[in-house]
Amino acid sequence: MRPRSDPGQLEHANAGEWALSVTRRRCGFGHAIPPCDETFRRRSVATHDNGPIFGDRAIVAGPRRVVGENAGVVWILLVCAIVCEVTATLALRYSDGLTRLLPVVITLVGYTTSFVLLSQVLVRGLAVGVAYAIWSAVGVAIVAIFGVLVLGEMLSWRQVAGLGLVIAGVVLLQSGVQA
Repeated sequence: MRPRSDPGQLEHANAGEWALSVTRRRCGFGHAIPPCDETFRRRSVATHDNGPIFGDRAIVAGPRRVVGENAGVVWILLVCAIVCEVTATLALRYSDGLTRLLPVVITLVGYTTSFVLLSQVLVRGLAVGVAYAIWSAVGVAIVAIFGVLVLGEMLSWRQVAGLGLVIAGVVLLQSGVQA
């Protein structure tokens, strides 16, 4: 009998052996999940060198700091994700309520590409709070500036102050990571 993919519904005669084979697999990002020894399999929640283990599966966190050659790639990917997100948002503005095909396609491709690139930034080690804050704040600022310069929209002094606070918050968030 073959084991099911859900460990909560094991019907396999040798569940411990199956659990070890599960923990030797790779997660969705290609990282090897370390095998768990007998002690860890008996606990419902335990700790491991690479992170917590819940039941028979190890939860392995990616790298915590972006260093070396990886740092340049991370920032390039984040900038590309921001450009895709801004392009998609501006195309959404020109789609006339999703009735024009080309802007709708640009919107879908732009947001999809942006999320794929953002996920790669996270896999490469940038903290999720920092990555999302930079991605969203810079995107909001660029779209607001584009709206003023190209679309003729107006910003009140409160909106400008709000954008400044968002950008200041991102700077403070990033400076906390480097400290």
